[in-house]
Amino acid sequence: PAINANYSDLAIPFFGADGIQLFSYLNNEWQDLMGASEIIDWFFDYPLISEDTNADGYKELIGIRGKVMHFIDYANINPTFRQITFPDSLYAPITHNQAVYTHTDNCVYKVSDFGIANFCSFGDIKRLAAWQDQLVILKLRELVIVNNQDFTLLDAIELVEDCGDYDPVLWYYEDRYMIYVTANSGNIYRYDGSNLKKIFTNHSDYLPSQPALFVDDDHGVQLFFGLGNRAYLMMNNGALNSRFPRYLDGVYIQEHGYSRALKTSEGNLMHLPVKDQGY
Repeated sequence: PAINANYSDLAIPFFGADGIQLFSYLNNEWQDLMGASEIIDWFFDYPLISEDTNADGYKELIGIRGKVMHFIDYANINPTFRQITFPDSLYAPITHNQAVYTHTDNCVYKVSDFGIANFCSFGDIKRLAAWQDQLVILKLRELVIVNNQDFTLLDAIELVEDCGDYDPVLWYYEDRYMIYVTANSGNIYRYDGSNLKKIFTNHSDYLPSQPALFVDDDHGVQLFFGLGNRAYLMMNNGALNSRFPRYLDGVYIQEHGYSRALKTSEGNLMHLPVKDQGY
C-alpha cells in the first residue's frame, strides 16, 4: 500500500533479498532515496495494510505473521520497527479511523498507538468490517454490530446459512447503511438495519468472486461480482442491471478473488479477478 514518509508524501514499499526499500515519487519519477533496510520477518500471512495509528501524520505499514502484528514506521529518516504479540494467531486486519482491528477465532482487538486499546470475546469470528462508529463482526451464523470504541453490542442478526468465506460489504450515507453478506454457498443477502433479505441465489456450479460496490450516475450504488464466465451487476434490491449478466466467453472468474472498482478520467471501471492472469 502507498504511504507517506519523513522525506516523501507518496511512497511504495518493496520487499526484496536485501530487505525493505521505499520508492518515493519525486520530480515525476520513482526513486529509492534511502536504500534497503534489513527486516527480520517480511513474509506476512496477509497483504500489508497502512494506517496512521499514532496520529503523527505518517502512515505505518502493518503486517500479520502468526501471533505477531508488525509495524514499520517511516516518521523518521530511518524506519522504526515495532511489534505486538497476541495470545493466539491473528486473521486479516482492517483499518478504520486511525485504528487497526483484527481477530483470533474468539476475540476481537482494537489496536492504536502501537498497543492494544481494547478487546472483546466473541465466539466463531470469521470476518470484520467497519464504518463510522460501528464494527461488523461476521460469525458463522450471525451478523453482530458493535460500537468500535468500547465494543458495546448494538445489533445481532441470525443468518440462515453458513457464512465467513467472504468479507461483508458496506454502504452507508449519514445514518443509513446496508451490509451485503455473501454466504459460503454464493448466495447474497442484504441487511438494511431492519431486515435481512436474500437478493441473489447461486444456481451455478461455481462460486462468485468477492463482491464489491460500483457507482454510476444512472443507477447509483450497485453490487458487482463475477461468477463462472459471467459478470454480474445488480441493484440494492437484487434486480440485475439491464446490461447484465455479461457473458465472458472463455474467461472464468476466480472464486473468492477480490473484485475492484476503479474511477478514471474516462469513467468508472469494474475489475474482476481471473486466476493466474490478474484482472
